[in-house]
Amino acid sequence: MSKYIFIAMNICNIGGSEQYLYNKTTFLEKQGHDCYVISGMRGKIMIAGLAKYKSMIIPNVMYPPCLFTKKERLRTIDKITRIIHFSPDDNCIIESDGIDEAKWGELLARRYNGRHIVLNVQEVHDYSKDEIKFLRFKYDRQELAGITDRSVNMMLKDDLLTPHSWSKFSAYCNNVVDDVPNTVSDKFDTDNALTIGSIGRLEKPFVIPMLKLLSRFFKEHPDKRYNLVLIGGTSQKSVRKKISDIVTRCNNVKLIITGLMYPIPRDLIKNIDVFISTSGAADVTYLEHKPTIKVHPVTSEPAGVIGYNFIPEVDSMFNPVPGKTILDYLKDILDDKISIKYTGDDQYVRYKNTMHAEFARQLKLAMNSVGNQYYDTSDIEKKGFKYKIYALLGKSLGGENMQTIMDILRKIK
Repeated sequence: MSKYIFIAMNICNIGGSEQYLYNKTTFLEKQGHDCYVISGMRGKIMIAGLAKYKSMIIPNVMYPPCLFTKKERLRTIDKITRIIHFSPDDNCIIESDGIDEAKWGELLARRYNGRHIVLNVQEVHDYSKDEIKFLRFKYDRQELAGITDRSVNMMLKDDLLTPHSWSKFSAYCNNVVDDVPNTVSDKFDTDNALTIGSIGRLEKPFVIPMLKLLSRFFKEHPDKRYNLVLIGGTSQKSVRKKISDIVTRCNNVKLIITGLMYPIPRDLIKNIDVFISTSGAADVTYLEHKPTIKVHPVTSEPAGVIGYNFIPEVDSMFNPVPGKTILDYLKDILDDKISIKYTGDDQYVRYKNTMHAEFARQLKLAMNSVGNQYYDTSDIEKKGFKYKIYALLGKSLGGENMQTIMDILRKIK
């Protein structure tokens, strides 16, 4: 039997990685694979197609194995084994979506002689020397890929590395808009107001720098009215306060935070004039034929306007346009100084076809991986003092209790 096992951080809430998991498991199941998604984060599952994996949530897998005792590491692998129902005849492929998840994926692959690929969906890479050694091992075996041409270079801290065709993958996650009821637009200030939108989790690093620039723009035009629509949410009170503090200083702006939404109403997208987002969230609104400025996921520096000077399949959000800010492109769009080329009406048909072709390519990559050679990831340590605290909690309390503490801290933060 062919089993495809994902070791992922999260199936709860909604983001690009969750939608990617849904899209890919749907594809694989149609190809005859039995899919399992082992994830770590607890919360509300918003994508109905992922609800069947709720019983497979194991908090330990989103932390490095070194945080736990040897006994608990073995107990975690045994728990995964019981979920998967391994048998000697199984053809087993394991896919991990981040560095800590990959350490568990490697331990699991080693026990069952499976194939393990690391398709890292993370945008920011800051790893310890030992983690880089592990990632280099996976790269040398053609079992490591990132979401941009430069991702692997960033992971391995090797600027001279020449990316290969297999070292980049597309995490298709943009089919999140649907014709569902829209009540958010009823909250807009409709008195000739310009409406600016952004999609994404509010704790993403680009959000605060983006809002600081936009507040400057709002203050430069005190005679005009604006709606600022943030399609996303956060459980961190400190993030919401920072956002509110920045925007409420502008008397001519109505701030609307929708909270997490899935799917996103198509009518809501239509009622927003221009979007500023990063990663796959930016591609979502471009597919809906809305002017979209794509920005660096950390700094909010603009990589360009999609369909004008940014091509999703070619350009990288990590390459900002020199000397340009969000406000430069915003003004160019509003003044009709640039011409944006959109795809045709059959865009979603083409999107589905290219998505399936990419998933087929990823599957081939995984199946071509050679077994019987694994890295011992049990004691690979992470950078940072906070992980020493995590290790103290993990070894003394165990993963479940540690995660309960982390969930409480996240809510009051």
